[in-house]
Amino acid sequence: MGNQPIKRFSQGLLNVAIWRNKGTSRYGEESVFHTVSISRGYKSQGEFKSTNSLRPEDLGAARELLEQAENYLNNPDPEMEEEIVEEVI
Repeated sequence: MGNQPIKRFSQGLLNVAIWRNKGTSRYGEESVFHTVSISRGYKSQGEFKSTNSLRPEDLGAARELLEQAENYLNNPDPEMEEEIVEEVI
């Protein structure tokens, strides 16, 4: 599986990624859970970089991407958990 997101949603320079994680509960049982990250790309001195800071004008697009991530997590497709999928708007 590696350290790659199971699903990615993008709009412009914004990116929302869903990660599949494994952990152990306090009772010693192995569990699987998901986390969501958001980032914005930018160029600095000709080099492409990424930040977790958003500008006010990014908030509408971020809201849409987070809503897509929420819908995906609430209605998962088991086959998609095994592959990396990217949706670009």
